[in-house]
Amino acid sequence: MFADLASFLLAPLHRLSDLADPFSAASLAGALVFATVVMLHRTGAAPGRAGFRSRIWSHPSARLDYRLFVVTSLFYATGVVELVVTSHTVEHWVASGLDRLFGPTAPTPPPLALVAALTLADFLVFELAYWFAHWLLHRVPTLWSFHALHHSAEVLTPFTEWRQHPVELFLIPAINAVMLGAFWGVSHHLFGAGAQPVSLLGFNAIQLVAVFTILHLRHTHLWITVPGIWAKLLQTPAHHMVHHSADPRHFDKNLGLFLSLWDWAFGTLWIPRPEEKATLTLGLGEGKGHHGVVDAWVSPLLDAGRTLLPAPLPAPAPDPVRLPAAE
Repeated sequence: MFADLASFLLAPLHRLSDLADPFSAASLAGALVFATVVMLHRTGAAPGRAGFRSRIWSHPSARLDYRLFVVTSLFYATGVVELVVTSHTVEHWVASGLDRLFGPTAPTPPPLALVAALTLADFLVFELAYWFAHWLLHRVPTLWSFHALHHSAEVLTPFTEWRQHPVELFLIPAINAVMLGAFWGVSHHLFGAGAQPVSLLGFNAIQLVAVFTILHLRHTHLWITVPGIWAKLLQTPAHHMVHHSADPRHFDKNLGLFLSLWDWAFGTLWIPRPEEKATLTLGLGEGKGHHGVVDAWVSPLLDAGRTLLPAPLPAPAPDPVRLPAAE
């Protein structure tokens, strides 16, 4: 009992040592190395000034992010998120249903080209699922009430990633499970259960590279961009800074995780421009932040409830003033 309790309480620290966790210390170190190489190549200076300003890391918004990281890690440690339908469940339903309808596929070793194609397709479907879930969080008023917590951050650090409400922590995995599970159900019916993506530490191989390089830079003040057509394909830290902008022109833009491809396809792409860096303001505006963990988790529930209430009826128009008839 005490061992289980200790393991639960140490869950935030365990995340740092778990290579299969996207917030592992190794992935954070990889992001730092990647940022240093990029910034040295572009500016001749390390990312210290932009990435490690004390006013950013000691900002009240950042301090709330640290506390939310701890409570979110404890929330994950309960295992409650895993009760949501998983991609393996959906995959089994789809594959077994297709097998019953059309007959099972004879198991054969998949060729290397098929494995490579499925690895890329798995990555693209994952990105599409993330884009769609993120789009719903922005476009459905009730869901926005929860996602607004994330956008209330006034400064960005890698801990801002976990500035999320539990409703969001359930929604994104659920949509991802349905879309990826359906994709793999069809794939396994067509090519057999042996058709799998190249993966390591539980990550798709392409995803793994992104996790150990760019993932944690999305929530920083490093203005890293890519030129030309690459800006329409890849999400950079500058893309995501624009996503967090308080400028109405930037609302609901750049919804992808690692790719801009789906933003480009569905009209939600905003390619960051160099002159925007100096004028960018983050957050939801004055007085729209949160004062603590309880406020961050309870206020969105109240806001979401208000969106579900029927709209008030318009007040009746006043009767026109009747002047006495002239005698």
